[in-house]
Amino acid sequence: MRSAIRKFIHHPVTDAVVALLIVASVGLIVLESRATEPERRQWLGLAGQVVNLIFIVELALRSVAARSQREFLRDFWVDIVSVLPFSSSFRALRIVRLLRLVRLGYYLARRGRRFMSAVSRNPAENSVVTTALAVVLVFGVVGMRIAEEPEVKGIGDAVWFTLFTLMGAQPAPIVPETLLGRVVCMVIILSGFTLFAFLTGTVSAFMVERMRGGLDVHLDLETLRDHYVICGWNRAAVSILRGLRGNAETRPVPIVVAAELEEEPDLHDVDMRRESVCFVRDDFSSTEVLRRIRVDHARRAILLADKSKPRSDQDRDARTILAALTIEKMRSGPGLGHTPIYTCVELLRRDAYKTRLLEQAGVEDIIETDEYMANLIAHTVRAYGLAQVLTELLTSGTGSEFVRRAVPSARAGLTFVEALRVWKAESNEIPLAWIRKTETGADGECVVNPAPGQVLAAGDDLILVSIPCDATRGGPPIRSVLTSGSARTAALPERPALDSLSGHIVICGWNRAAPKIIRQFRENTQTRRVPVVVIAEPAKPPEEYRVDATDPLTFYLSGDSTSIAVLEQARVGVARAAVLLADKSLPDRSDQDRDARTILTALTIEKMNPALQTCAELLARDEEKVQLLQLSNVEDIVVADEYVGNLIAQATRANGLVHVLDELLTSNTDNEFRKIAVPDDLAGVPFAEALVRHKQRRDEIILAIESTTAPGLPDLDSARRYYLVNPPATWPLRAEDRLFVITRDQSGTEVAG
Repeated sequence: MRSAIRKFIHHPVTDAVVALLIVASVGLIVLESRATEPERRQWLGLAGQVVNLIFIVELALRSVAARSQREFLRDFWVDIVSVLPFSSSFRALRIVRLLRLVRLGYYLARRGRRFMSAVSRNPAENSVVTTALAVVLVFGVVGMRIAEEPEVKGIGDAVWFTLFTLMGAQPAPIVPETLLGRVVCMVIILSGFTLFAFLTGTVSAFMVERMRGGLDVHLDLETLRDHYVICGWNRAAVSILRGLRGNAETRPVPIVVAAELEEEPDLHDVDMRRESVCFVRDDFSSTEVLRRIRVDHARRAILLADKSKPRSDQDRDARTILAALTIEKMRSGPGLGHTPIYTCVELLRRDAYKTRLLEQAGVEDIIETDEYMANLIAHTVRAYGLAQVLTELLTSGTGSEFVRRAVPSARAGLTFVEALRVWKAESNEIPLAWIRKTETGADGECVVNPAPGQVLAAGDDLILVSIPCDATRGGPPIRSVLTSGSARTAALPERPALDSLSGHIVICGWNRAAPKIIRQFRENTQTRRVPVVVIAEPAKPPEEYRVDATDPLTFYLSGDSTSIAVLEQARVGVARAAVLLADKSLPDRSDQDRDARTILTALTIEKMNPALQTCAELLARDEEKVQLLQLSNVEDIVVADEYVGNLIAQATRANGLVHVLDELLTSNTDNEFRKIAVPDDLAGVPFAEALVRHKQRRDEIILAIESTTAPGLPDLDSARRYYLVNPPATWPLRAEDRLFVITRDQSGTEVAG
C-alpha cells in the first residue's frame, strides 16, 4: 500500500497538478483580497478552502509514504504551515498560504534542470550565443530609440520593435526612416537568422529528445529510494541494463548510472523505459556525486571497471575500490544505522590485497572479467556446450535462469534430495545451492551441491534454476561435430617435439585471459597433461606468457593464426580442441578487426579439421558473426562483456550466485561442471526421476541435457545438437544423450564428447 502511494505522489502528473493548484490558490488569495462584493468574496473563500483541503489530503498521503515522520517534517514544514486553517477573525493571516510559492519554485527548479542539462552539453557555444543575443537586444533598443525617436515613442516601443524583428526576422510595422535606423534593423534581422535560430534549434532539440525519451524527464533524483546505482561505464553496462530490463522483478526499478561520459550512450536496442533510467555524467568516486545519486537510499550498487576515460587498469581498479569503500561507509553513517545494500564490484586485475579491502568493507561479490572468461573457456574445452547452457541461464527472457528463494515453512525439514523431487514436481525448478542463515538473519555458509541428506530449515535460501512463465524453451541449434584425439593423453616425455604432437589443445590469439586459461588446464586433472600450443603474432612471447615458461607441455608459436601454414605447424589437423581468443597481442587493431580475424581463423580450421571442437571469443556479438561461426562448427561462442554483464544483472536478483559460479568454474574446488554420458540405469527414465536417482547414487545434480531432439520438433537431423536446460519433468533421457552435471568427483573421468 505504501509503495503504491509513494508511486502516486512522486508521479510527474501529480507534481504538475500540485503546481497548478499552487498557482490557483495564490490567484484565489489575490482575487479575494481585492473583491469588494461580500457574495463574491464568500465564493472565492470557499474555493480557497476546497483547494486547501486538497493540499491537506496530499500532505497526509506524503506523511503515510514517508520513511520517517522526522524526514517528512523536515521536507514539508513550510507546506504544513501554509495549510493551517484560520478563522474569519484572523483572515489576514491567510497570507502565509503564499509560502506555497516556495514549493512551486522548487518544482520549477527541478524541471528546469532537465532543460539545463540539455543546454549544458555545449556550454561554451550556448554562453556565446546568449551573450550575443543580449548585446543585440540592448543595441537594438538603444539604437532604435536614438535613430527613430519620432516613431519610437519610448523604451517600450523600442523593446517591442527589437524583439519582434529578432524573432520574426523581419521589421515590425514601424519602418525605419533614417540610415542609422535601417542599419540597426538589418543587424537585428541578421541576428534573428543566425543567433536566435541557434537558440530556437537548441529548444527544438530538447523537445524532440524529450518526446523520444532521450532525456530523463520523469526520474527525480531527490525522491529516489530502493533504486539501483551503476557506477562506471563499459560494454558490460549495456548487458546489465538489458538483463535488468528483461526481468519482470527488476524491470520497474529505477536505475541511476554515474560515469564521466561525454554524452549519453545510444541505448535504443535496450528494451527499457527511459523515465526509469537517469545518467549522471560525473565522477562517481566523489562523495558529493554519490550523495547526489542517493546511494545512501539505494537497494543495489554495481561498480564497473570504468572505461569512460582513458586511464590505466590500476587507476580504474583504485577508483572502483575507493567508490566501494565510500558507499559502504555512507550506508553505515551516523543516524543511518547499517542499511543493507548489495554491492557488486568488477575489477580488471584482482589480487589478495584488493579482495581483502573489499570484503572487509562488506562488498558481497567481486568479479574479474578475464578470470571468469578464462575459467569458462577452460571448462568448455572439457565440456563442450557449457557456454550454451550458461548463456541461457544468464540471459533474461531466453529460457531458464538463476533465482534465489527462501525455504518456505511447509518445506522445512526436507532433505536436499527430497527438495530436488518436490521443487521439480511442484515448481519446475532445480535447487543447486543452499545458503544457511545466521541467527541475525544474515547470509551464512553457501554450500553448492549439498549432500543428499542435508536438512533444510525454514528461512534458509536456495539458489535454483527456474523457468519464467514467458520464457522460450530450448537453446539454439548447434551443428554436430565428432570428437578428435584420444580420450585421455598418455604419459608424455618431459618436452615432446612440436612436430610430434597429437590430441593437444591449440590457443589462437593472446589476451589477459590466455595465461589464466593455461593455468586452469594445468590445475584440472582432465587436462593437466594435455599439451597446449599458443599461436600469437609477436616474435617473442608476451610478458604474461613467461609465467608459464617453465611448463614443458606449453609451446609458443609466433605467427598469424589465420595462416594455413602456421596452423599446420601447430598441427591443428590432429589436435583435440581449439580456443580462439580475441587477439590483443598487437594494439593497432579495432575490435571489429579482431572479431573478423577470429572468424577467419575458425573458417580456416574448419577446412583443415572439420571434427575439431572449437570455442571462440568475440568482443561484440551479432547475428552474422554467430552464423559464420556456427557454419565453422564452433560449438561455444563467448562474449566477455556480455557474459559478465548478464552475470551481474542476475546476481542483483540472486545474491550468492557469483560465489556459486566461482566455485563451479574454478579448478580444484569442491564442485565443478562436467559433461557425462547418460548412465545405463537412467536411459529411458523421465528427467524428474533421473534427477533424484542420480543425486542419490552419484551425488551429482543434472543441470541440462545435450540431445538431438527438442520439444515440439519430433523429426530432427541427428547431426544437430540441442541444449535443454531444466527439461520438462517427463522428458525421457536417451542413451545417446549427454548430461551437464554439477559434481564433486575430482577423479578426472573424461568428459563425453
